[in-house]
Amino acid sequence: MWYQVLSWVLSITCTVKALIGLLFHQRFYEWDRKQYLSKRWPISFVVFLPYGIGLCIVTWYATYFHYVKHGWILTATVSVTGLKLINIVFNWKQTSTAFVDFIERGGISLWLLDIAVLVIGISFGLLAIYVY
Repeated sequence: MWYQVLSWVLSITCTVKALIGLLFHQRFYEWDRKQYLSKRWPISFVVFLPYGIGLCIVTWYATYFHYVKHGWILTATVSVTGLKLINIVFNWKQTSTAFVDFIERGGISLWLLDIAVLVIGISFGLLAIYVY
C-alpha cells in the first residue's frame, strides 16, 4: 500500500505539472523564469523543498519497513530526485541560471520536457495500478 500511495502522489504531481506546462505554456514559463531569476529561493521552491524531503523520507521508510517486490523502482527514482534536490539547494545560483537559460532558449525543448513529465506521471499511475 505504501508504494501504491507514493506512486499516486508522484503520478498526480507530475501530471498536474505537465498539464499546466502544456496548457498554460507561455504564462507558466514566464512565471517560472521570474522565480528562477531571484537571488534567493523563490516561494515555489520553499514549498517544494519540504515536499521533496518528505517524499524521500516516506519512500525510505517504506523501503525499510514495508518493502514490496519492485519497490526499488520508486526508491531509486525518488533517491535520484532527492540528490538533485540537494544539488539545487547547494548550487542555487548555478542551477537557476541554467534553467533560466533553458527557458529563454524555449522552443521545442520546453514542450518536450512537459511531454516527458506527463509520460513519467502516467508511468507512476500505471505502477500504482499494475505493480503495487
